[in-house]
Amino acid sequence: MANYDGRLLAQSGVARAVIQCLAASLMSGDEIVMVEISTTLLSFSYLAENCKQLIELGVVTCLPELLGRGYRHDVTSLAVELLWNLLENSPNSSGMFYDQLSLEQLASGEEGAGTETLVTPIAESLTTLFRTVLEQGFREVSGDQ
Repeated sequence: MANYDGRLLAQSGVARAVIQCLAASLMSGDEIVMVEISTTLLSFSYLAENCKQLIELGVVTCLPELLGRGYRHDVTSLAVELLWNLLENSPNSSGMFYDQLSLEQLASGEEGAGTETLVTPIAESLTTLFRTVLEQGFREVSGDQ
């Protein structure tokens, strides 16, 4: 996505609806929507200025669910890269894991600060992914021959 397109997307206010749609797809298990929306959010996250907006709108709430889908799921690599972009492009990246809305609140369109702390759920999801790769090997986990 070009910088101009990313800025237009940020200014349009559509990011809130996209994140709400992702939360709803996670709750309903709609994997096609989940992958498509995650791809859109990843494109949006390539601009540092957009990362702050994504964090403020609650995209971090979706990360434990996205990362918990397992190494073979299409959305996992998208979620890892999205998390990386948020960490890399956010001036206060350590604060983004605190005071988040729940997935249910996010899906219903609630706004503002929440009470969820996501350090442990994200760390557990990443630990499970890394452990699987280390124990089973990349070829077995990814299906490569």
